Amino acid sequence: MDSTNKHTPANRELQAQIGSTSDPVVRVRDLIPSLPPGVPTQSWTLSGYPIVDNKYHDLATDEIIPHSGPSMGGPPSISVYWQNRLATGRRDQFLVISKTVASTTSLSEYIIRVGDLLRKGACKVDSMNVTRFNVYMVVQSELGQDEFRQALNECGLL
Repeated sequence: MDSTNKHTPANRELQAQIGSTSDPVVRVRDLIPSLPPGVPTQSWTLSGYPIVDNKYHDLATDEIIPHSGPSMGGPPSISVYWQNRLATGRRDQFLVISKTVASTTSLSEYIIRVGDLLRKGACKVDSMNVTRFNVYMVVQSELGQDEFRQALNECGLL
């Protein structure tokens, strides 16, 4: 019997553990409407496990656990976090912007776009922490929240 057949005993046992495939389908696009159409994404628990069918496999306990709490984007999308450390006293000052970016899955392309933002003079970088699927930027900027978000959008960073 073909091991990819969904009716094998092992697959029936796994299906029983994670739930019926007839459960209502929840699409990530319904949860994150800002994702561009046609761009693949994956939701992850805040502790770093991929969420599939509203469940995740906790490797620490080797259990399949239902997930209903907050989630974050992740591979193949890039999770970005921008934080401003400059205190200007403006009421509308840009403080923090956090988002899952699906407009590119290339980290190199994202970093090139950061260079475009810096050339515009929108901010100065204090710290940049980049991993394969996360970018954490600590900057100094005098821009307001809407102005900074617009600058990020113009450079393709959100």
